[in-house]
Amino acid sequence: MRHASLGPRCPRCFSKPALCLCPQLVPRAGRTAVRVVVHETELHKSTNSGRLLPLLWREASMVVYGHGAPSLPAQPWPEGTRPLVLFPLAGAPTLDTIVDDDPRPFSLVVLDGTWHQANRLRKRFHHARVPFVRLPERERPTLYKLRRGHFGASLSTLEATAAALAILERDDDVEAHLVDGFRRMQDRTLWLRGAIDADDVYGGLPAGLQRHTVNGPAAAAAPQHDGDDGDIDDATAGA
Repeated sequence: MRHASLGPRCPRCFSKPALCLCPQLVPRAGRTAVRVVVHETELHKSTNSGRLLPLLWREASMVVYGHGAPSLPAQPWPEGTRPLVLFPLAGAPTLDTIVDDDPRPFSLVVLDGTWHQANRLRKRFHHARVPFVRLPERERPTLYKLRRGHFGASLSTLEATAAALAILERDDDVEAHLVDGFRRMQDRTLWLRGAIDADDVYGGLPAGLQRHTVNGPAAAAAPQHDGDDGDIDDATAGA
């Protein structure tokens, strides 16, 4: 089975039990709701960043779809909010141009899956006439090192969502808060792979932890195949 080598995982942050991030991930409150529409296959990937959003943003939740999941609701966002699908659709306005006097909060719909899965979802929301938005152009180098994006060095799902929330909430600290959690998850994963040393792990590691005691000999020998060369992380990235 493809994901048999992953072993026991925390059901919330999906880290190895000895590396559980939950105590370090504090959900921040805000006005904007976030709905991460995620394909069920993403839930088995240790490289998925979207699953951290509900742990870092109080108004965020995941809507799972796929062959083994319930049917996707026609409107996965909360009542009384205005949905915006974050996707680099040609001609879609950038988030920084959305200015109006409507007091209702926004719901940011984030598509999380492979590029093919995201495109199918994109068509569904487009046919339903749900507004699309994209991130404005800016120098935004990705911190993402766990997967190769469809268009090269693209933002992760969490990074793109963090940038979007900073605009909608008009608070740059929101982006910093979410990216902080992402960096902790990523560096622990890279350390487990032997890609970085313990001293280079952002946020540090539990005292005395050794890589071989976390992975175990069987897991250490097994190849890592939970990544995806064409993930949705570039679909949310704007340009």
